[in-house]
Amino acid sequence: MTATRYLYNDPARHYVYGLTLQGEDLRLWYFSRSHCAKSTPICWTRHPHLFIKVLTSFIFANMKDLGYDPSLWRIDDGQFVYKVGGKFFKTEAILKHHPSLRIPGRATRIWRVIEVEQAGDEEHPRFERLDGVPKVLKDCWINEDAKTEREIQRDIFNRLKGLKEYRLHSEEVQQDVSENPGYLKEDNANLEKLLATAQEISLSGVNFDFREWFENLLGDYTSYFLTIDSPALPFDLATDDGTPETTFKEHRSPPHHGRIQLYDALPNGASDRSFTPKKQCRLVFKEVCHSFSEERDFKHIVQASFDCVGAMVLMYSVGWIHRDISVGNLLIYQRPTTNEVGGILADLEYAKHKEDVSLSKDPKTGTPYFMAAEVATQSFFHQQGYQTSATDIFSDIYSRHDQGLGQARPFRHHAVHDIESMFWVFSGF
Repeated sequence: MTATRYLYNDPARHYVYGLTLQGEDLRLWYFSRSHCAKSTPICWTRHPHLFIKVLTSFIFANMKDLGYDPSLWRIDDGQFVYKVGGKFFKTEAILKHHPSLRIPGRATRIWRVIEVEQAGDEEHPRFERLDGVPKVLKDCWINEDAKTEREIQRDIFNRLKGLKEYRLHSEEVQQDVSENPGYLKEDNANLEKLLATAQEISLSGVNFDFREWFENLLGDYTSYFLTIDSPALPFDLATDDGTPETTFKEHRSPPHHGRIQLYDALPNGASDRSFTPKKQCRLVFKEVCHSFSEERDFKHIVQASFDCVGAMVLMYSVGWIHRDISVGNLLIYQRPTTNEVGGILADLEYAKHKEDVSLSKDPKTGTPYFMAAEVATQSFFHQQGYQTSATDIFSDIYSRHDQGLGQARPFRHHAVHDIESMFWVFSGF
């Protein structure tokens, strides 16, 4: 618990060392975002020189060697200054932080920040306010082999840009398509199927032109997602140690392989997942929003929901699925150009392309309260040929965890599951 408190209460901590004495047995401990490790017991009375060496190593170690982040400073007023790429950002208030009882995890912190510039020397830096425009800084730890939110967003935007250009010139390519059906790329073919399903939908007597709505979405697709504020340095420019100088800075934990319990919230639930090294990811966003859970005007929630569903449709049209729809990831934002309330779909780090959503060792993704029933049970109900009730669903969830997940099943997260999560979001208002 002490190590957990240190890691989650202090944003500057990357890892923590520990030392315990039990009788004549001495143990050394290491706690990081990806795993914990302990040494074999050492008799400190028989090996006093080793005991002294351990103590002197801790006493004379510098802050970085003790696990403190050299790119983060605690300043006099109790706030912090983050270095992100070549820029500095001072925190003003914490927007989101969920402490955990377990050490391994993402340790996500979201701050409202302002940009500052560094003055003074390296040992005693001072930071002076610049423009004072509020922004949002997200600091979290993700798996080393995982794509960052910026990389995911770039891929989605590149595909949407290509799709937009294709739509603008669709009349010119119709002849090429008719002569060569293979001319259409996969994403464009999927879009045609999507648009062909319902060009005009009747909702409570109101005609809804789906094609026109989608064309409007595609015309300004970036406005439905957060704008990542990139540093002045180019994306591919690397520092001396080879770390990309981008909106995130990577700090890797040592590799380790082992097992931890995944479903600790369920009684007698046990499931295996692999330990993986973590890297730290920092992103700065231009929009300062608030989540659905903080909004008190239901009209604004409905308006923002329409935009968030539009963002899901945009993602799905190019083969991407969000996979973590919840009240914390659906944001409300007053657009400066129109002063209208709109919605933004955030937290893309769990998003995956449809080709990558096959069942893995860590299959359950999403916030439990808003998770689609099929995702929770890891099975398609329509393939099982039975109708079920809510009571049966939750009983099935617990029974599956009691029995263990066993071998991987052919289940894939689908965009329909994201839409179901929106239903569960609305059921709470």
